[in-house]
Amino acid sequence: GYDYTRFNHIVDVAGGRGKLLIDILKRSPKTRGTIFDLPSVLEVTNRNIGMSSVKDRCTLVTGDFHDNIPVQGDCYIIKFILHAWNDEDCVNILQNIRKQMKPGCKLLVMEMIRPEESSLVDLIDIYFMSTMNGTEDEYENLYQKSSVQLTRIVNVDPCPIRIMELDLT
Repeated sequence: GYDYTRFNHIVDVAGGRGKLLIDILKRSPKTRGTIFDLPSVLEVTNRNIGMSSVKDRCTLVTGDFHDNIPVQGDCYIIKFILHAWNDEDCVNILQNIRKQMKPGCKLLVMEMIRPEESSLVDLIDIYFMSTMNGTEDEYENLYQKSSVQLTRIVNVDPCPIRIMELDLT
């Protein structure tokens, strides 16, 4: 797993219904959180947060990550976002997050990473991931263009999800 307890304020960019941030805040009792997403999405999120045990530590902010992200935190999370956009849009999203990052702040990108080379056994996995995820090198290229630096990759076993931890360059 990943230790979120070291953060004071986590911003879940395009956090959807809030499940990820709710789960993180339940395991990090001193951490506050903000879900940043479109107004239409946050209507549902508001109900989910309201029914959770973390409602006093979680706020909602409306907006579009293509424009700007007007929320300060010491950790930003984007989960299953980059694979859905072209490189130009990904760089724009990453740069909008980077503008809010201060020294010591982390950006956590959660995606499945497609292997560079694969054996026959991996073909089924690759079939499902090939149209939606990049290789580590492809993500590195996006990060370089966005002026953020990959510092480590954390496996989330048994899931195929990887947490790519990024810092300011």
